[in-house]
Amino acid sequence: MSDMSERNMNETSKGYDPVAQGSCLQQQHTQRVYPDLEWYTTISAQKGVSPRCPYAAAARCPRYFESLSLLGIAAGSTRIDPDEDRRLEAFWKGTDLWPLTAEQATSVAGAPDGQKMFSKFCPEVAFLRFGLFATDLAPYPDIEDKERFTASFGCLGQKDWRQDWWHVRELHYSDCPYYSLLPRTLHTATPTGSSEELIEIKPSVAGVRVNIKVLLTRLAKWWLKK
Repeated sequence: MSDMSERNMNETSKGYDPVAQGSCLQQQHTQRVYPDLEWYTTISAQKGVSPRCPYAAAARCPRYFESLSLLGIAAGSTRIDPDEDRRLEAFWKGTDLWPLTAEQATSVAGAPDGQKMFSKFCPEVAFLRFGLFATDLAPYPDIEDKERFTASFGCLGQKDWRQDWWHVRELHYSDCPYYSLLPRTLHTATPTGSSEELIEIKPSVAGVRVNIKVLLTRLAKWWLKK
């Protein structure tokens, strides 16, 4: 027996498996993206944009609202107040940003007491709940599948979402389809059928600006009717 073969046998008997170790090293070189806060803010810095999404609020983005609402309804998180939820839903449905088809909408699928699959989620909301800036998250079908799959990976680092998820699709807010649509005026219909630019969502410190001219005009009309 060669010295190398004997050395490998001795190391294997001590708990060292050179084949498994090689597999681990290969996985480290092909490690998947781990979309945590460091990953997210690094991309923001590279693109020269705000560290976090400036529209990450239920009143500023329909996808953020849908994601937050569904977490409370279907995923066991704290629910938005029902009256506020209905108000926000009615508001966003009155804009041209509300999804028209099921394929465009944010969704949660899964048995009531089982694992849930999250699709087209706002990455900011996903991070708040799961610690990952992702838009799609799919769980393992059951615990047996999870154990079998994770065992087949050989080794998993601390930053590897495969410990908890079967599939994750990361997303930076600048790549969200809504991001390029939101820096514009939201038109809401008035009782006369015309549209007035009262609420403007544009890049600013707060992310939302009020059209003072329209606001004063409406206040004046209200005062004259008294």
